[in-house]
Order: sequence, then structure tokens, then C-alpha cells
Amino acid sequence: MRYLTKSRFKLGLECPTKMFYNIHSSVYHDEKSDNDFLQALAKGGFQVGELAKLYYSDLPNTHVYDIDTIDLDEAIKRTEEALVNDEVVIFEAAIQVGFKLIRVDILHKTSGKIRLLEVKSKSGIGKDPDQFFGARGGVDSAWRSYLEDVIFQKFVVQEYLEKNNIDMPVRPFLMVPDKLKVASIDGLHEKFILKENESGRHYCEPINGLTSEGIGEKIMSEIFVSDDTIAKLIEDEKYNSDKYPVNGFENIIEHFEVVVEAYNGDHDQVQVEYSKPGRKCKDCTFRTSLHKPTKKGKVSGFSRCMKSQLHWNDDQLNQLKSFDVWNFQSDSVIKEGRWFMSELNMSDFDTSKESCSEPIIGDGISNVQRKWLQVDRSNMNKGEYIDLELLKDMIKECTPPYHFIDFETIAPAIPFFKGYKPFQGFAFQFSHHILNGNKLEHKTQYIGEGQGINPFDDFIFKLYDALRHDKGTIFMYSSHENTFVNNAIVYLLNGQSKFDDEMVKTLVKFYQTISKPTEKNSKQDFAWEKSDRMMVDLREIVMKTYWHPIMGGSNSIKKVLPAVLNASEHLKSKYSQPIYGGDGIPSFNFKNGKTWVEYFDNDKVKDPYDLLPNLNDIFGEDMQSIDILFADEKIGNGGAAMTAWSYMQFAHMTNKERDAITEALKMYCELDTLAMVFIWEYFQSMVK
Repeated sequence: MRYLTKSRFKLGLECPTKMFYNIHSSVYHDEKSDNDFLQALAKGGFQVGELAKLYYSDLPNTHVYDIDTIDLDEAIKRTEEALVNDEVVIFEAAIQVGFKLIRVDILHKTSGKIRLLEVKSKSGIGKDPDQFFGARGGVDSAWRSYLEDVIFQKFVVQEYLEKNNIDMPVRPFLMVPDKLKVASIDGLHEKFILKENESGRHYCEPINGLTSEGIGEKIMSEIFVSDDTIAKLIEDEKYNSDKYPVNGFENIIEHFEVVVEAYNGDHDQVQVEYSKPGRKCKDCTFRTSLHKPTKKGKVSGFSRCMKSQLHWNDDQLNQLKSFDVWNFQSDSVIKEGRWFMSELNMSDFDTSKESCSEPIIGDGISNVQRKWLQVDRSNMNKGEYIDLELLKDMIKECTPPYHFIDFETIAPAIPFFKGYKPFQGFAFQFSHHILNGNKLEHKTQYIGEGQGINPFDDFIFKLYDALRHDKGTIFMYSSHENTFVNNAIVYLLNGQSKFDDEMVKTLVKFYQTISKPTEKNSKQDFAWEKSDRMMVDLREIVMKTYWHPIMGGSNSIKKVLPAVLNASEHLKSKYSQPIYGGDGIPSFNFKNGKTWVEYFDNDKVKDPYDLLPNLNDIFGEDMQSIDILFADEKIGNGGAAMTAWSYMQFAHMTNKERDAITEALKMYCELDTLAMVFIWEYFQSMVK
């Protein structure tokens, strides 16, 4: 039996067809499901849930039940038995009405009422329900999905009580980490252990004997979802529009229940009539590689849907889509039936302020022009565009030796260290390359390797020591590094570091000279010194001067890197040789001469991130803890790096396993700064 669960209800609000693909997950590949575990781990979702339970584990005169079975019939039965008690707390309570089924994180029956607590790793501010709404009074998009979740649960519980002739009010709450609270103990995260059961399901549990007394002061808050809040949400035009075949929040619930009942049939009986394709399809998590089976033997729901509803053939599935144009609001053209980039024209992008014709050399690429470049040059196979005149001017403004830095950071829901707040971010790793003329070296690196030891102090000092010896330009990619340099300044000035006053002054003065204050930082009660050495965002240079078809609608370094490698004969010639590491270009992590340019399909350059080793390949043997984390995958993006480092902070693993993850993190971060070097080298070679 398949049910309308709270997760499927939220999927249905996005697209009812997604519910079908979710129900038949053995057939259809879901990109999101692959990442759910890692995202939950990175955000502290597993630990937050267990922490919330501890707050309710020893209430006086209260029966406590943990419905930890995945057998739904058993879970429903045990929940009904537990609800007989007047004062009871039930973890993972299972409530079923018709085809609707919910698992409530915490159900607290007390004083003649039922309190529903939905636990989320979402930052909140105290208990104030006003945070649910924006400046204009509408529901804040950051909270919408969480509110939909808990309100759905309330309606199901109310229906259950009515059917059982129980007159009892239901009071829903969102329970979230409170970013105004401060951890009173070190190592709160280490009190929860990640495990995997026989079916492969990941879960977290507290260490043996842990009680509410062993977790310090409470860092989570319960925000009441009042009737007024519910009314504001369900009256939203979203639930009373042509987006759904019925109007009204409760009617949509009942309609989705009927849909799910229908979806219990054969997986070939696709019910697509409820979900008209649109711009939302761009981010469909079932959008895999066309109609072909994935590497896991599953098929693309996106391709099947488009074939069924729009009658696309394979060639059309291969064509570039209108909604994939960078930063393009494609609703109007899609309503006109123009799904493909080849059907767009210049007038679709024209504005009163700027022309979207070919950019004028020296003026840089505007946002509108970048959209048109993607359409025009992708359709006409015109290749890359580069504003050599502006690029030359921008390069002249930079001072050698050139420094390239990249940080790995984390902002955990459950603070790792005493004195930290939920979601207070800090950096735990950096990589640093220097390019001086033709001399390139991986100059410095740092990673906090000690479990339970705050790395931010060492990070701050070692980065300062790496960059302070000259006045060369410091490059970052995007604003991430600037944000965490600013975080470091605030951290130092708030007295959270181990440094004495004089060193704090020295560090603050230095970091203020290389960073740009944000609006948030500008409101701090300290002066901000500006200097000529303010970090330069390489992404901004790319945005102003460069576009390549391989980039498509993305400007991330993961797309720009393969673009420049494929475009540059200089880079191909230089880095197709094993000169990186060893006796060639000094490297901390690649010792035997690494070749970064390898080919596929005869003349296409492989993405260097695909050349990083899998975790198990580093030491050549299976390692249980690593298998739980990534199986045979690699650390190839910032999210994975954050997850891997956080995992090391609370997981019980062997030294060899810990060394493997550390080595993989170092390689990944080094490649991030090397990628910036590649881009800069290409730009320099073009303006000579």
C-alpha cells in the first residue's frame, strides 16, 4: 500500500506527477534522493531530530514511546496503543486516515490537547511567529514548505480524531534550532552517532546513557503555528489558482489522496493530467539523461513526462530548452509553446535600458547580453565569446604575485563548540596557490584535523601568515571567501578567539584590508579600512568578459574550468604533461606528477574534478565508515567537503578512514584553487 505522506504531499504541491515517480522509485531515478542523506547530514538534520527527542524524553509523569519500526502496520498499532494514555510523548507516531499517512516527529498528548512538533534543521529566531511572514505580510518563501508540512499533519490528525469521536484540540509547532541561543557545552554533536541498519537506512542515535541533563542548555525553540498563521497560508492565491484542478488547501489534500490511490496501480499507468509542464520542469529532480537508463538502471521521469504530454521525440529531448537560459523568466515564451532556445529571438530579452545585441568590445557583457550569448552562440555554434579589451584592462589592475585562495566552511545546526550559536559559520580548510611570472606553486594549505577541536583560530592565523608577506592581488571565486573573512573579523572582535588583544588588532586590521564589508558588516560598531588589496572576485571577471557554450547558463567554476581547458591550446599543451607535483610544479597532495588534461571522444577534455580519486581508491581497501558516507564516490564539490569534514567530527572511525577523508579533502580543495589558476592563465595567454 502506498500512502499520501507529508513528503509526498509537498512533492504534489510542486508537481503531482512527482508523486507518481516517487511512489514508483524503483523505476524512476530521483536525483534528490541521492543527496537527501548527505544534505541531512551536512545540515545536522539527523542530530537535530535526536536532540529534540532528548528534550522530551524525561518529562515528569509522562509515558514515552519511540515508534522506531519501519513496518507501517506495526507502527500504526503501537501509536494507537500509546494514545490511550492521558500524558504521553510519542516519537515517530504513525497516524493513518484512508490513504493519508503521517509520521509525526514528536506527538505530545497533555492536559487534554495534542501538540504536534515537526522538527526541522532550519534556523529560527526565538518563538516569534511573525518570522513566518515577509515585510508585505505574505508567507515568507523560506518558511512556506515547513508550514505546509506541519499544517498537513494537523489536518490529518484532526480527521483521525473526528473519525474516532475524540474531541481534542490539535496545536502544531515547528521546532527549530534557535540562532539566538548559545551552546553551553563543547562537543554537543559528538553525543549522537550515525548508523546504518540492515536495509541501508541511515539513522542517528544518542550515545549510551545520554539524557537531557547531558546536553547543556536548550538551543532549540518551538514556534506555535496559530490558527491565524494557518489562515494566512491556506488563503494564499497559490492554493486558489489554476495550478491545481481543485481550489483550497484542504481540497488539494483530499484530491492528492485520490491521486495517490490511483498511483497504487501499475507503474505504466502514468497519471500526468494533473501536472502541466512549465518552467518548473527545469529543476525537476527526475530530469536525468534523456530517456535512457541511468547508471542505477532507472529511467528518466522527465523524459517520459515530456514524451507523454508534449509528444517530444528524442531529438527534441536533446535540444536546448528555453528555461535553461541563465536567469531567464521563461513563463511567457513557454505559454506560447516556445520550449526550445532555437525558438527565441532578441526581442524576448530586450529591455528599455540595454540592448541584447552582441556586446561592444571594451564595455563588458551585461546580464541581458549574457542571456543572448547563450541563445545565439549555442544555436549557431559560434563558440566562445571573450572581451579581450576589457579583460586586458582588468588584468592590468591586478598586482603580481597572484594569490588564489579557496575555503571550505560549515554552519552546523548543532554547534560543535561551546559559545557558538546554531548555524554560526566557520572555515575549517583553505588552499592557496601563488603564480609569480611563470612560477606556480601550491604554497600553503590548512585543514582542521582534530576531532572536537575548534579549527577557526588556526585557520585565521595561518591564512594571515600565508598572505601577509607581499601586496599581490588575492583572487577568490564568488563572494564565499569574502563572507567568511568577514565572519572571522566579527568572531575576533566578539572575543571568541584564543588570541590576545594585540594579535586580535593585528588580525582584524589585516583582514579588513583584504575584504569588502557587506551591508550586515557595515552595521557593526567598528570601522572598516579599505585598501587596494581588497580581494578580487574572479567570477566577476568571467561574468564581464567571458562566455563559452560548455558553460551553458552557469557561471560556476565547475563549468568555467572545463570550458577554458577545452578552449585553450596553451593549457592543453602545458597540463597534458605530468608536470604538476613531483619535480614540476610544487604540490602538497599530488606527488608523482599529475596530468590534468585527459581526453574523451577523441578531442574533448575531461572535467579535472572527475580525475580526483574515489575515497576507497586512496588506500585501496573498503572502509566501513566511508561506505556509510559516500560509498565509492569522491569528494568533488563543496557540499560533499562540508559533509565529509562534519562527519569526521562525530563519527567513530579508524585512523585510516579518517586519513582517507582528510587526504581527499586536501586534494579537492587544492584543485579548487588550481582551477582558478587555469582560468587566469588562459586569460593572460589571450591578452598577450
